[in-house]
Amino acid sequence: MTVINIVKKIKNEKAASMISSAILLPIFVMFIAFVIDIGGSMMLKEELYKACLISAEEVSKAIDLDKAQTLGLNNLNNTFEQVIDDYFQKNFKPADNVDLKNLDYEVIDDIENPKYVLVSGEAQYKTFFLKIIGIENINVHSQALGRLRRIK
Repeated sequence: MTVINIVKKIKNEKAASMISSAILLPIFVMFIAFVIDIGGSMMLKEELYKACLISAEEVSKAIDLDKAQTLGLNNLNNTFEQVIDDYFQKNFKPADNVDLKNLDYEVIDDIENPKYVLVSGEAQYKTFFLKIIGIENINVHSQALGRLRRIK
């Protein structure tokens, strides 16, 4: 091989690597950006679950003590809805790109003697990078169950 052939070969390899880089670099950057948005929504789901779980555990302690002592029933007291809201708000801090859409509860069995309280929440994560392909928001749902202990 002559020096001229070696120089031509090196130029061809540089050109090929530059073309490959020009094609692959934007794809790699977009992949990383999408991972950031998906990761942000997964972190939101975990935070939403934590807030639901703490609310469900705390509301399971909000029983009417008078009825519990006299009748042996686990009646929820009048403030149980406020307990759910208070503990949820203390443990869920929405960011600029997060909107809380719904906070709900369901008393499983009977309100007079419930077994469980299911707290569920829904939030919306506003994407930054996924907007490029038309995904403006990611809806995130989570729920947790609080068990009321039986009085014997």
